[in-house]
Amino acid sequence: MIQAVGIDIVETDRIGQAYHRYGDRFLRRIYSPDEVAALADHATEPAHFLAGRFAAKEAIMKALGRFFDRGVALRDIEILNLPAGQPYVRLKPHLAGNLIGKRISISITHSGCYALATAVIEEEE
Repeated sequence: MIQAVGIDIVETDRIGQAYHRYGDRFLRRIYSPDEVAALADHATEPAHFLAGRFAAKEAIMKALGRFFDRGVALRDIEILNLPAGQPYVRLKPHLAGNLIGKRISISITHSGCYALATAVIEEEE
């Protein structure tokens, strides 16, 4: 059963400009070390990769809003990939503990200058 849904859209150029202007400071504020490491595989299109991850984090935060009043930071949410490329969510322990028995599914897409993500929180079977 679906518990919550979140969606977000981000302009790729906006994220790209923040990355180029602030560099590592921007990355450390928003992304986990594992996400930053994955950026190396997307060196030709870093803005698209980062924008997709940013949109996914925002979509998850919107879905989590039903479960948390505050205390959720973007770095608490990691968007990683399975070997086949499918994105998955890894939450920091203080968030994951409150979602026992639930799973978060995420989908990320890019079109032109936008990245869009949808997050669904549902009960595990």
